[in-house]
Amino acid sequence: MNTDATPRRGGQIVTLMVVASLGLGGGWYAARQTSTSSEEGGHGGHDHGAEAVAPSGFTPEALRNLGVTTGTIQPARYVVHDSIPARVVETPFTYQRLTAPVGGRVRAIHVERGAVVDAGAIVVTLVRDPLPNPELTITSSILQPANEDVHQAVVMLREARQDIRIAQSEIDRIEKFASGSVPRQTIIDLEYTLERARGRRARAQRELEEHGLTSDEIEEIAEGGDIPPIRATSWRRSLAKNGLWPESANALHAVLPEATRDRLWVINTVAELAARGLDTPELVAWLDATPDAAPHFAEIAGLLQNGHTVEDLARLHDLGALEPIVELRVPSRDATPDWDVIEIHAQVGAQVERGTPLLTLADFRRLVLRAEPSGAEKGRLLAAAELHSPCRAVPLVRGSGPALEDLQVRSVTSAFGDEGVRTDTVAYVQVTNTATTGPAESSAHAGPNSRTWSLRPGLQYELLVPARTFESVYVLPIDAISAEGPERKVYVPDGDTFRGISVVVGYADHEVAIIPIDKGTALFPGDTIVMSGAFSLGLALGASSGIDPHAGHNH
Repeated sequence: MNTDATPRRGGQIVTLMVVASLGLGGGWYAARQTSTSSEEGGHGGHDHGAEAVAPSGFTPEALRNLGVTTGTIQPARYVVHDSIPARVVETPFTYQRLTAPVGGRVRAIHVERGAVVDAGAIVVTLVRDPLPNPELTITSSILQPANEDVHQAVVMLREARQDIRIAQSEIDRIEKFASGSVPRQTIIDLEYTLERARGRRARAQRELEEHGLTSDEIEEIAEGGDIPPIRATSWRRSLAKNGLWPESANALHAVLPEATRDRLWVINTVAELAARGLDTPELVAWLDATPDAAPHFAEIAGLLQNGHTVEDLARLHDLGALEPIVELRVPSRDATPDWDVIEIHAQVGAQVERGTPLLTLADFRRLVLRAEPSGAEKGRLLAAAELHSPCRAVPLVRGSGPALEDLQVRSVTSAFGDEGVRTDTVAYVQVTNTATTGPAESSAHAGPNSRTWSLRPGLQYELLVPARTFESVYVLPIDAISAEGPERKVYVPDGDTFRGISVVVGYADHEVAIIPIDKGTALFPGDTIVMSGAFSLGLALGASSGIDPHAGHNH
């Protein structure tokens, strides 16, 4: 496992770092050094400092006052990181706005701002406005059971039947009794009268057939019987005679509920949809697969006539928007068992139109780090993305968020400014967010069923991208190094005192110092050295002896 550096923005330090006395006394933040030595697990090239055993020259209390601790050292691998500004941002899937699927009045809002709501829970109830009824403009003139056309056809039928009977009777009488005494023109006129009457009868019969009457029913009407009540079969037959009941209408009619499919308004509506080309296979397939939608056939037909698609109808049905009381539920989505209510846009009793925002929900599990590199940092990010190098991130303001480990650069792309103009390179890093308090830990003051997340949109971070690797080095806390002019020293216990050993610092930042292992290195694996308080210890040694505490040693 690697031992990581956290350099400040401005790039890595590749030359010997001249550490001021005050800076070296600032301490070492061990919690931010997470990697381990390649030879020794868990301590990044040294054992964590323990309280120093006091040589005879110093009491244990004196060493504690100086902040002196000791530990053993081991070779380790160390990775230097570039620091790139980043911030936590939302993804397109972080927020979900709930809007009114239809117009209506807000009857109830079942949640409060800040609440946690499970997927599928009812959050808003609407009283739906009436949906448009289907308009029967094409079929209405054909399917009126007692309209003028039917009555006129019945009158024509009966008059023609009477005229046929009279003309035929007169012709028969002349041919039988007075064939030689009656002028030929009279016989011709009677034959014309008979043909005209037969023609009127045929037209009347066709008219009545177009209104769904059978031959037997027409014959009964001609003999003076009443007009029979219009039945479903008569209506469909009449529509078919007029070209308004194609095979597609049969398919639509067949998937409607058996209890209502033969009601005259249903047949009329099916024919109206067929006349407009709206009885599509998609509609038939959806109604067949969704039996509980069929009882809303009137609303469905009206919406189709007003331009809605079958996809629209399916969505409205899934939202319960075809019911008179609409219950809006929290959407169900993969990997999102619940949501946070972050905004309520409507009030109880308000009249809303279709598309009016009602609630805004958030899934703060879906956040990313957005980094905006400059200069050579772009190359570092591209390399990290290509090699899948693990990155780290620390909050810009300590304590404002958690340290993030084992991050991967998901993508490096161009940012877009106003009007879609490309601006500069940005990188997105996937992060994992967790709730620091859940519903069970929420106080009464925080609201019912609320929670707090570790990461929140807008938090500023430093993204630490691998930049340089040191193999087989000693990784020491910066407080283990004492700076005395150009000299850098570490202290080792030596009998009843401490002895300074000069070292070469290959790299240093505000946390660690890297000591290369070469022929000139006077430190060996397993040595015990002062891990913290080295500078204070050097001052104390000098004060107690009255001379340079490092004099007399070879460097």
